[in-house]
Amino acid sequence: VRVLNDIDIMPLSKVQIGDHVLVHNDDNSSSNSRRKYEPIYAFGHYDPTILVSEEYLEISINEGNKKSSLQISNNHMVFIRQKNNRVAVPASDLQIGDQLLVNNNNTNGIVTDIRQVKSARGAYAPFTPSGKLYVNDIMVSSYVAILNNDDYYLP
Repeated sequence: VRVLNDIDIMPLSKVQIGDHVLVHNDDNSSSNSRRKYEPIYAFGHYDPTILVSEEYLEISINEGNKKSSLQISNNHMVFIRQKNNRVAVPASDLQIGDQLLVNNNNTNGIVTDIRQVKSARGAYAPFTPSGKLYVNDIMVSSYVAILNNDDYYLP
């Protein structure tokens, strides 16, 4: 994540309650087009020792000449662009070619690969007041999907 007054991206394992992290600025007016930071007020998960596996994905994106990736739980929400709208979806719903929102002048990162994480250590889910933040410059939500897609159907 990008932390206020820090030059480089900081690993989630180093972020603490009270740190101000880069979040999406929903105000697109020219007077407010600068970066917005919000404090982390709590963690849903903060466990550097937990061993995570199949329920986590590694999402790779390509944004022009820049490539990056993100490890995230299957049910964690990410933001994609659909018909000029920002839509939150569980990471498990992502498909190759989806456009993830990234922190670079309103451009999108194209999903190029999705893999199940075989084994990794640490799980972190920081909460911000807006419920949004950038991890590896990819916009994610502080929240997870509670229902499976099959459960969304209403008669």
